[in-house]
Amino acid sequence: MADTVMRAALGCYGGAVRTPHIDALASHAHRFEQLYQPANMCQPSRVTWMTGCLPATTQVYVNGFGNNRRQQRTLLRELADAGYLGGYLGLFHCWPGPDRDGLDAHQWLDWIYDWQGDPHSWSVPEETARAWRAHLSGMGITSPDDQLRDFQKHAGHTDFPLAAHPAVRIADQSIQAIRGFSQERPNLLWTSFWMPHEPWAPPREYLERHAGVDLPLPASWREGLSGETPRPGTAGNREQFLMLGPDIEPNLRRLWQAYAGCMALVDEQVGRIIAELKARALYDDALIVFMTDHGTTHGAHGWLYKGGSFMIDEVSRVPCLVKLPGQRQASTIPDIVSSADLYPTLMELLGLLHAAVDGRSWTGLFSGATRPDARAYGQHLAGNEPGSEAVRSLRVGTFKFNLYAQPGRDELFDLANDPAEQVNRIGDRPALAQELRADLVAAIRSSTDVFQVT
Repeated sequence: MADTVMRAALGCYGGAVRTPHIDALASHAHRFEQLYQPANMCQPSRVTWMTGCLPATTQVYVNGFGNNRRQQRTLLRELADAGYLGGYLGLFHCWPGPDRDGLDAHQWLDWIYDWQGDPHSWSVPEETARAWRAHLSGMGITSPDDQLRDFQKHAGHTDFPLAAHPAVRIADQSIQAIRGFSQERPNLLWTSFWMPHEPWAPPREYLERHAGVDLPLPASWREGLSGETPRPGTAGNREQFLMLGPDIEPNLRRLWQAYAGCMALVDEQVGRIIAELKARALYDDALIVFMTDHGTTHGAHGWLYKGGSFMIDEVSRVPCLVKLPGQRQASTIPDIVSSADLYPTLMELLGLLHAAVDGRSWTGLFSGATRPDARAYGQHLAGNEPGSEAVRSLRVGTFKFNLYAQPGRDELFDLANDPAEQVNRIGDRPALAQELRADLVAAIRSSTDVFQVT
């Protein structure tokens, strides 16, 4: 898993970023074309795939560990109880503390706690953590909040030693974990990279790999310059977008190049891990999933990040690859699916029972079946307080309907003819809009969603 991966960032999805190792995995895997995360930020999306339950069920609508009640059993817990030896390495971001939910074989590392100097981050030597923080401070990055807000300083390169880079360290630890796999028990390893999350400052050699490469900007990036009323949910970031200065286009391309360098670094680490599996004759028998928690905008709709009150494909439609044991050929899954489906899929593939969840297994899709009623729901923010910026989304057929907590903002997009979501058809397709709204409202009211329908 890697944080903040766009479909446009992977060669196997037609992107211009050079990702040969992930592309090689895709040549042996099922590639999902229309997989949607339910929320456009980290924690609710991560908890969703860990439990098979949407934010309305888990009540995890935003980033913030205090909102995680942990009422659902997670994939980690299920596999621990089934006798798996394993653990996770890297960016966890589901709940605080070094709690592996039953899996305890491998070291625990969470970038968020490393930033905060949390004593639980014992797997990173303190001298390494100090050097990393000092280097980022020299780039003008002094706190997580600053890191998330100042895009002027966060695109370039770092001269921090490659061997000590967090991405390389996580891959090193993953390789050590593979070398310690049990011969008597089934094994699980979840490796979670922080990159290509910002700050976009890869080592210099990775930045230079994409010098001169045409990395196309989103079709909607000029909306930020139009002077028109910003799209709902994007207004809060418009000022930062304009702060990129009079040369916004080259600055966006600079950000893209730095992001591509970060993605290239992650790709190389994925390649190292897969090479270790092959060297130990484990690759063919392995069930491998590559996924992300959300994408990012890179200027789409005049926005520079994720987390705004919108459900746009640049953020919520994400890449996902699933290589089954023994699979040697690529397959494309065109159906609309949800990341909540991953939990029941893995449980079924591993022959384990589970309680009722919101997701539906993909095993039929792997065998060539289709989903005539395919749909995916988006659930961003709670939406039970006055003036909420919350939004609920229904993706079905070639359409996307967005229902906002604030009246008068509803959106209908025809993605077959408008993939960049630039023309709101709510006014000229009233019957369809009413039908989709009714479907979405019915789903909200039949669930534990706290979103207030007006």
